[in-house]
Amino acid sequence: MIPAWVYIALSSALFTSLRHIHIKNKCSRHPSEIVIFVTRLAGVVVLMPLVFMQGISVSKIPLFVFVTTLTVFITAFATIIQISLLQREDVSQSIPYLSFIPIFMIPWSMILLREIPASVALIGILLTCMGSYVINLGGKTGIMGPLKSVFRMRTSRLMLLVSFCLAFNTVCDKIAISASSSFSYIYCWTVASTVVMGSICLKRNPSKIVASALIDKHVILQALFWVGGYSCQIFAIGAAFGVSSGTTYVRALTLTNVLFTVIFGGALFKEKDMLRKGFATFLMICGSILIVLATSK
Repeated sequence: MIPAWVYIALSSALFTSLRHIHIKNKCSRHPSEIVIFVTRLAGVVVLMPLVFMQGISVSKIPLFVFVTTLTVFITAFATIIQISLLQREDVSQSIPYLSFIPIFMIPWSMILLREIPASVALIGILLTCMGSYVINLGGKTGIMGPLKSVFRMRTSRLMLLVSFCLAFNTVCDKIAISASSSFSYIYCWTVASTVVMGSICLKRNPSKIVASALIDKHVILQALFWVGGYSCQIFAIGAAFGVSSGTTYVRALTLTNVLFTVIFGGALFKEKDMLRKGFATFLMICGSILIVLATSK
């Protein structure tokens, strides 16, 4: 039987893919920090009714505050880079590097959570990363092209840095949830992130530019996609709490958004060499299936 967290994680992937495509297609004229600020603010507003229904529960306040603060600032740094690159570069040149997040999560999970992925699931994680690698093959670069591009191309280096930061944050998500609840963490984190991103926005941009983004329907729509994607990811982590290395497995499945974004976004923006990208998609799907099989009972 396939566990519920698998469906929740895949729902997160779909929402995230829709967000990436919409940002690339409709939100490129707004600075990345403004897009992120509107996203967080929308999250606060949309989720607020649930606060009155469920309330906020935190059992270990010092730990919760420390982890939440840490992840908010790291995410602000990483996502400003990520959205900026998504707005400027082809989706197939930026988004695929996010598939390395599960690989980077493994050492963090071992250090912070004392968790090691099962062998079958580890193969699945490696396949999803291999799919990302194949996406970046092409032209005359040869099989070592993507690896060489890490040292040659600024985009590759920055996206790997983003992946490293987000991998650390995802492991910290589980720690924060253990000190509270899935919803409490989602909402408190979103409020804190809104304050931080709002401060960054107002420091970098005139208030009228920020205000124009607040009423832009395209920016608001991508924000709603984020609310769905982020909420599903955190709820999936909570649902897989009792599974050893469950956080890593959830993140690997949510990163099937990479294949959705590259395939559908590549077709929308008329990017080339979609056959190779289709093969990469197949590898990612196989990897996801292995992860599911390794954790299903």
